[in-house]
Amino acid sequence: ALAAGASGRAGATIRAVSPEVWTESPAFSGLFTVTEGRALLSTARSALLGSKIAGDLGLHPGDTVRLITLRKSLTGMMFPGTAQFTVEGILSSGYQELDARWVFIPVETGFSLLSDEASRTTIGIETGDPFAPSFVSTLYRLRAVLPPGYRLYSWDRMNEAQFENFASTRTLLLFVVILIVLVAVVNVSSALVILAIERRREIAILKSLGASAEGISLAFLLTGLFAGLCGAILGVPVGLLCAINVNEIIVFIEKVVNIFARFVYTLSWSASRGDFIVVHLLDPAYYLDKIPVVIPFTSLFVITAGTLALSVLVSVYPASRAGHERPIWTLRKI
Repeated sequence: ALAAGASGRAGATIRAVSPEVWTESPAFSGLFTVTEGRALLSTARSALLGSKIAGDLGLHPGDTVRLITLRKSLTGMMFPGTAQFTVEGILSSGYQELDARWVFIPVETGFSLLSDEASRTTIGIETGDPFAPSFVSTLYRLRAVLPPGYRLYSWDRMNEAQFENFASTRTLLLFVVILIVLVAVVNVSSALVILAIERRREIAILKSLGASAEGISLAFLLTGLFAGLCGAILGVPVGLLCAINVNEIIVFIEKVVNIFARFVYTLSWSASRGDFIVVHLLDPAYYLDKIPVVIPFTSLFVITAGTLALSVLVSVYPASRAGHERPIWTLRKI
């Protein structure tokens, strides 16, 4: 449809939904943040707008928005139809691309406003756990009872392209993290090699006093283990603290960057050419407004344990080298 407001027009995607979905389905209403007004379709002529399209049209709760759609007459001719709605609320899904198109109206009004040629009827089925192993069998049972003319699409199939993009990004990030961990454990190994070289005299004295090669090697293995353990004790809490407060950290960095950018802009000759453009580290036009944070404690434990195991593993060579040090050769040089 074409949406018209106080300050212009914009293309809109009308979604006619049951008014009860905003109050009786937290799984649906929880996907949105109410920025103005209320998330409620109280009348047949109520509408909820995305934050971006509402801003483009200059609309606020209580204003009137006109929706212009095409309908087919009995003779087959297409003609425009106009309907006025009262804006009850402004919503944000976090994606500016979606907020720039979405207009929600009551489903009964949608059937009378939208033609069959320009719309599609969808029945959403909510499951208890969309990640459960039984989800696939549920799909097969639903397909068996569908009447002719209906098609069934699962949520993961409808968003297959996005999930593949997310999966490739996650794999790349895991690869980068693995490289960082490998560099860290190599540094631990190098530090132990240097330590073994620097402590050759002490090792020789200990072995001449009866210390065994296994005891010397065990001491270096424990040194590597404690090096990794100290890194985990310091790194994991700091990493969790940064992850939990990542949105606040980004906002703080943006403020600092914009203060310096505005200062440089004020001193530069370009200040007289136009208004200052605010710098966004995560532009809402391409990214989420807020980064959702989920802490996978199982994965965190596995990664921490793997890091400790790698710290011990890379300590085997310098520990073995220190344990097989010949004290007589070292003592001759003292």
